[in-house]
Amino acid sequence: MISPPRPADDGTPLYVAPTRGYRWLMLVLLGVLAVLALVVLALAIFIAWQIAAKLSTAAAVVILVVFGFLIVLLLALIMVNAVLQSSMVFAVTTQGLTFAPPYRRARFVPWAQVAAIEPSRGMLMRGAVAVVLEDGARLTASLTNASAGYAHPPAPSHLSPDNGAPAPLRAALDGLARYRRGEFAEPRLRPPGPPAASNGFAARPPAG
Repeated sequence: MISPPRPADDGTPLYVAPTRGYRWLMLVLLGVLAVLALVVLALAIFIAWQIAAKLSTAAAVVILVVFGFLIVLLLALIMVNAVLQSSMVFAVTTQGLTFAPPYRRARFVPWAQVAAIEPSRGMLMRGAVAVVLEDGARLTASLTNASAGYAHPPAPSHLSPDNGAPAPLRAALDGLARYRRGEFAEPRLRPPGPPAASNGFAARPPAG
């Protein structure tokens, strides 16, 4: 069984991507690649046997070793990608955001460290969740871009109808706005927060 992606904090999950269906699809595709690699390996063994019968055993051994090495390398890459696909997470919770991109460790960003959230303008990651931290660092969440909509769960039902923005971006903006309104704090500890900017992006908090 494929376990669902999990946030890196103990907050109440508000939005978690990718979907389980996407994770199954990626694992199935990787499984198909693994089967094809094994078929190629079987063909290499058959060809090596034919060469050994007609030419020389040394040539057959060389072919078998080369093909065997390439197939083992391909299978290793497939296994690594399977692990990476199963660990990719973008989560919005009452405590903050979780980023778990491929080839990097998962990172949790508390709401207090988020200065702004905006859509990425990059060609390949257009519309993805881009988080600007208080220290000026910028993080872009994997699998949240518009072209990866097949991996996105639906946006939370309380959000306004789709205005063209990907569901992960809308969920992240909504989470930040709710945090700044004090919805995630205990009643006695709720600080006043700035409203969202009129352009739909989360406004930076006023300077103290």
